Amino acid sequence: MNFKNLPANWKVVRLGRVADILTQTIDPFENPDEQFLLYSFEAYDNFKAPEIRLGGEIRSSKIILSNNCVLFARLNPRKERVWKVKINKNYINITSTEFVPFTPKINLDLEYLYWVLKTIILPRAQKNISGTTRSRERVSKEFLANLPIPLPPLPEQKRIVEILSLAEDLIKRQKEAIALIDKILMAKFLEMFGDPATNPKGWEIKRLEEVTQISPSKYEVMRKSNCFFIPMELIPQGEKIFTDYKIMKFKEIKSGIAVSPGDLLIAKITPCFENGKIGFVPKIPTGFFMATTEVHPIRLKGNNIDLRFLYYLLRHKKIKEYLKNQMTGTSGRKRIPQKALVRLQIPLPPIHLQQQFAQIVEEFEKKRKEMQSTLETLESLFKVLQKKAFTGELTAEWREKQKIDWELPKITERQAILLALLYYSHVVLKKPAMLTFAMKETFLLQREAGLTLGYEFIPYKYGPFSKEVYEDLEELEKNLLVEKVKPNRDIEKTEITISEDFKDWVEKLIDKLPENHKTLIQSYAQKYGTLSYNELIDYIYSKYPEFIGKSRRKRRAK
Repeated sequence: MNFKNLPANWKVVRLGRVADILTQTIDPFENPDEQFLLYSFEAYDNFKAPEIRLGGEIRSSKIILSNNCVLFARLNPRKERVWKVKINKNYINITSTEFVPFTPKINLDLEYLYWVLKTIILPRAQKNISGTTRSRERVSKEFLANLPIPLPPLPEQKRIVEILSLAEDLIKRQKEAIALIDKILMAKFLEMFGDPATNPKGWEIKRLEEVTQISPSKYEVMRKSNCFFIPMELIPQGEKIFTDYKIMKFKEIKSGIAVSPGDLLIAKITPCFENGKIGFVPKIPTGFFMATTEVHPIRLKGNNIDLRFLYYLLRHKKIKEYLKNQMTGTSGRKRIPQKALVRLQIPLPPIHLQQQFAQIVEEFEKKRKEMQSTLETLESLFKVLQKKAFTGELTAEWREKQKIDWELPKITERQAILLALLYYSHVVLKKPAMLTFAMKETFLLQREAGLTLGYEFIPYKYGPFSKEVYEDLEELEKNLLVEKVKPNRDIEKTEITISEDFKDWVEKLIDKLPENHKTLIQSYAQKYGTLSYNELIDYIYSKYPEFIGKSRRKRRAK
């Protein structure tokens, strides 16, 4: 996304500057009787609430979550997992170390952070992942933290969130309305035919193999130039009947089974089966179809069963429970054996009733198609809104009416003086303002220039030291006014720079200082800021020998 033509009062910052990444971990297994609220991948993928688990049930370390955070999956981010956390204070809230929990710092709204992660960070992350297999690909925390994001003033962030949330809610409601069609049709199925597990209406019972042909697990691949291939991800999860397909060349398909238009495909592997992956092979276009080997293709034989009747029968929870109990294989990769489908006993109502139900389904499918078209229009418009939201276009008229701008950070005069020292060194003298220089120049301003700053200095390994200077630097960094760059193992040599994106704030804050203070600060910055590191230390040791005592250098005045 291009951030070159943003509104004049918007900023562009690295994500890590305005959002912290939570890193504190805990091993729940070491606290076996403690209750934890676990935000897991499974809960997210299945739209479930977080699970309440005892520590003894959790086998690996987890990240401890705090209030106001958004989870971003760094493991296989193609699945687009971005999750707002609602902290439950009755439990220790935790998540997998494969999630990156972001919590906003100053000048960043939590909901705006959520939309930034979904709209800006996610697409970038999907292009910068690595791993041994597709299912274990990751994006690094460092990469995420260094990505640039647009940052409007807080009121405008909230306005953007309001618009996007309303649009998202419309899409959610449309999806819920579409999903309701399946519930209505299943209710109609039960009304007409009764529970297939108990067969209260006394219909004739048949084994599935008597009325359908269940294809063998694999067909020999026919050598054609291309085919219509149906992978697992394109088989629907119960929201619609007709699935999609990919046009692929045979050499691109490692394994597959031959299927025909009208065949019913049912997933045989967990968790795809549990998620309700079942659908028909499309009837258009005509051509040679293949599907993943992880499905059972079911084809009707005879004229005493209707395909749509069978579709809803196989989706009934009692039938799914039966098939689930028949699964074989290792945990997490169990499959429905073909013999389980072959011997499945199903009620077989008169064909005219099945066809009557099929007509009802067809009418609802027409309505579903209309609703799906509306949904696609809403989603298309939503993408446009998302793009405009982060370029300033979406809120341009509102911004003009509201005359919204940033509020300058509230810092003390002492902090503003320290900020001015750093500014003159970094911007005017164009020298890196090391932590040591900031400490020593502040000391000299207080001792020689007579400014009453209230810093208490003590002897230290590099001469005069004040913890209050550190605290003021932390406050300036928290308010986005300065950055620590290229931290050295020797913290005294850490570079402090003025935040480029917030330099206008710095200049306005410095401009508020009394003129005599600004003149004095500039002269001292010029006088001592041009010295080398060693020259500055030597000068202070020579003039203030009482601060040499704990010095590592032990360099004395001559």
